[in-house]
This record gives sequence, C-alpha cells and structure tokens, in this order.
Amino acid sequence: PIIGNPEYSAYLRRFGEIGCKAISSAKDFELYEAVRHLSIIKEAKGTDIQEIEKSEKHIEYLQENMGEPSEMALIRNLHWWTVEYGLIGTVEDPKIYGAGLLSSIGESKW
Repeated sequence: PIIGNPEYSAYLRRFGEIGCKAISSAKDFELYEAVRHLSIIKEAKGTDIQEIEKSEKHIEYLQENMGEPSEMALIRNLHWWTVEYGLIGTVEDPKIYGAGLLSSIGESKW
C-alpha cells in the first residue's frame, strides 16, 4: 500500500538510482564473503563447532577493522534504517513504514 504513494515510490526509485552507483570496498567484499561462508557451514550437516566459532571470530575481526565506511556501506545502512525498518512521526506517536516492520505488524505493538 505505501508504495502506491507517489512520493514514497519516487523516493524508492531515486534511492535505487543512487545505490546502484555507490562504490564498495575490498573490505566490504571480504566481509560479505566471510558472512556467506559462515551461512554455508552453519547450514551444512556435520560442520565442526570449532570451524563455526573460527568463522564467527573472523567476522568479528573484520567488523572491528573495517575502517571508514564505504559509500555502499553508508547506503546500505540508510536503506536498512529507512526502507526496511523506518519509523516516522513523533516519539510519543510513532508510525511504522519500513517493509521489515510492516511485514510483522503483530509484533509492532511491542
């Protein structure tokens, strides 16, 4: 329903145009690959717990040593906290509009 709003639809379109031009870094890609690897080994049957823990520690290390965020990281964060989990309104009377929140409306009362 909210995408039917012309202003919000234009915002999403423009957001996508900007996002597709954002520059990522080698560290972004390294972190992506580490998270992907962890997901794969966690899903695989029989993966040794030590291998999972090693992978988790590697991700923690990468996260702690990312340096300045890339354009892509900034756009990703903006997307996450607006389009996915955005709130509008006041602190006393917030309204949800992010897709992640709207998809779980029953939990939103909390």
